[in-house]
Amino acid sequence: MQKLVEVYTPTSEEFYWTGDDNEKKGRCHLTTVIATFCLLLLFYYGAQYLISDKDDFEGETKSIHSEIFIVEQYGIASSWRTRSEMLSVDCSLMFDSKGEIPRGKPMSEHPLEMHCDAVRSRVLPFRSADTGFPIAFTKAVYMDYELLEEQLTLSYALENSFCFAVDKKAKDLFKRRLRRLALCLPNVFVLDEEVEMDRHGHYQNQVHLECMRKMMSREWKYVVVLQNHDIMLKSHGELSRIFAALNGTSDIEVTSCSRVRCEPFLDTNVERLKLCPPSSSCSSARLRWAKGAQQSSLSRDAVSFILDHLNVESLVRQLNFLNEGADEILLPTLAISEIGFPGGYTAECLPKKNTFITRYSRWRDNFTRCASGKLRHYICILGTGDLPFLGRSYHLAANKMMPQVDYTAIHCISQLVFNRSRDLSSSIVRENFYANIHAVRYNRYLANIDNETGSFVC
Repeated sequence: MQKLVEVYTPTSEEFYWTGDDNEKKGRCHLTTVIATFCLLLLFYYGAQYLISDKDDFEGETKSIHSEIFIVEQYGIASSWRTRSEMLSVDCSLMFDSKGEIPRGKPMSEHPLEMHCDAVRSRVLPFRSADTGFPIAFTKAVYMDYELLEEQLTLSYALENSFCFAVDKKAKDLFKRRLRRLALCLPNVFVLDEEVEMDRHGHYQNQVHLECMRKMMSREWKYVVVLQNHDIMLKSHGELSRIFAALNGTSDIEVTSCSRVRCEPFLDTNVERLKLCPPSSSCSSARLRWAKGAQQSSLSRDAVSFILDHLNVESLVRQLNFLNEGADEILLPTLAISEIGFPGGYTAECLPKKNTFITRYSRWRDNFTRCASGKLRHYICILGTGDLPFLGRSYHLAANKMMPQVDYTAIHCISQLVFNRSRDLSSSIVRENFYANIHAVRYNRYLANIDNETGSFVC
């Protein structure tokens, strides 16, 4: 016998609400919706944090700093690391300027194992041999961890040092990955303090100087200052030869600074800025404004001069008041002002631009003039169409190359650089070129000024 269930049906009167009741019940429903939405958000971001995009942060948690670590157990790779989406790419075809070069593919992000053994397995097999010429790298970063790990791998040698300054606005997963990277490798550092950086250069001088200070306890002869999407064009062995040819000269781009950029309110009085010690000869000098790319290569003597002899705090603080280009003035100005900057340059050559080797960029006013068809802040995003030039360029790094636009180009130039680290005979470094760029010739002139006749020829 079928069981009957009585169903209650409300009357029409029970659907009638007074105005007050309607307002109260409306508020109740609104509160419920908001609370539910907040719980869903909390659950989503909590899951993102705990699952960490399916990254594996479990397993080994001890720092490499506190354990006996045998590098040799990871072996030496003979070919560059290749992601699954690059398996069908023939990079040798990309450097032929006479042939048709296909457009590149973007990077597909993958979950990563972030326990220390996995991190070391991705980095250490591709390490370069020590050259006896250790180099440091400082990088201001905010995104694309996988790209940064690959670039670190490309320049990795046990004698080198690496420091990352992380934008406070960066995603939590990105920060966790970077900090784990530093936990697992003895020569990688991440600044504890995070500051808000932006594309106008605010606070970038500050973080790079802090990175340099953090690495001063290690041995290195030059430091390369880079940004998030700078891609290396030279191997560790090639960089060592290039910096040896610079012979203590710092590579800093120096161009004239217009009144629009170096605004009249900026103080040039060294004494008021308390830039130099009171007893030093530079305390009565005035600054000569110049500007250039933030990317640079500084000798250790130059870094020691900035950190230990000068007090740049007031100067850096006033540069942060600029609307744009806050990171483009400090080093060029120090390099040409008569304050005794080691391995610097001279204001007498302005407005003529010096030869600058650390960064290559292609400035354009229209995306149609970029090989990739992509433009960002008037700089072409470099792609496969730029590889024939990049493969033979004298520059140390290229800006900008972005994995979301063209990862194929990044993979192929990195493979080329890696191959040169394994086969030194394939290097195209011409030491004589680097030994005769403007700033190196100028410092050689200063060293022999007692035996020279006439003035320096810019």
